Amino acid sequence: MTNPSRTEQGRKAVRTRGAASVQLRPRRPGRVRRHRWAGPAFVTPYLIFLVVFGLIPVGYGLWTTFVVTDPYGGDRLGTDNWSRVAGDYRLMPAVENIAVYLVVWLPLLLLTVVALTLLLHARKGRFAGFMRFVYYLPGAVTGSAAALMWIFMISPQYSPARSLLHVMGFTTSADILGSGWLPFLLAAIAIEAGAGGWIVILYGALQSIPDEIIEAARIDGANGWQQAVHIKLPIVRKYLAFILITSFAGGTQLFVEPQMLSYASNNAMSRTWSPNQLAYTYATSELSFGKASVLSILLMAVGLIAALVVIYRTKFYETDARR
Repeated sequence: MTNPSRTEQGRKAVRTRGAASVQLRPRRPGRVRRHRWAGPAFVTPYLIFLVVFGLIPVGYGLWTTFVVTDPYGGDRLGTDNWSRVAGDYRLMPAVENIAVYLVVWLPLLLLTVVALTLLLHARKGRFAGFMRFVYYLPGAVTGSAAALMWIFMISPQYSPARSLLHVMGFTTSADILGSGWLPFLLAAIAIEAGAGGWIVILYGALQSIPDEIIEAARIDGANGWQQAVHIKLPIVRKYLAFILITSFAGGTQLFVEPQMLSYASNNAMSRTWSPNQLAYTYATSELSFGKASVLSILLMAVGLIAALVVIYRTKFYETDARR
């Protein structure tokens, strides 16, 4: 019979010899230095672009806000541009218009993206792949092309839904563009053009959930709604924060769609409907680049403040470091 104590001693000896035979090779100094500079080497190109095309233009724009052009020739430094923009009667209506648009558009965008993504993820396969393509396809028509298409869609003379428009009391496109329906129209344009791309990104994030977790939740009796609320949404929470930050910054700078619609409204819609349109008017019609820079800096500041609030509230950069 085998002696148990000797057997255990033999196992310990084998483990000891195995551990002793595995020795980590010391890293060479040159290799350590190369690894140390690998991160900065990847980040440097982005930093160069950020400084050249981001920080320097922002600094120049901020400087321009304090350059006041004298009507009799010459420039001087002062805060006249800021006071003139603050006292412009067109500023507050533009701010109110864009605020109403954001209140209408952002919740609808997030709701549409989340709902369609969860529905696609609940039914994987070829159907989900085909529908992702269908949702993404309208994103190919953006900006001025989307605005022109919607001008045709809301025109009671040519629209496929002209019967419905006539029932609602709209006889011309100017009736819609000059009414309270305009924020909803702009929200529909923006959702049609942008929701598809976010759906693809959010669906890719949900694909990281292991099938074993979903299967375990089903075995425990969780229905589709409970899986979405307790498993899927917490995983994509930071993706939703990123969508909110990016969309808010883009929404405050809305320009192309209202600019195109204003040309088609026969003056029923203001050419300074949004703050960005007002900045464009300053730079082109009034040739006041200082006042245009003021609005640009203010829009950037609003976007940065909103981003910081969302990052702080959602703990965007925190990670779960479990050892």
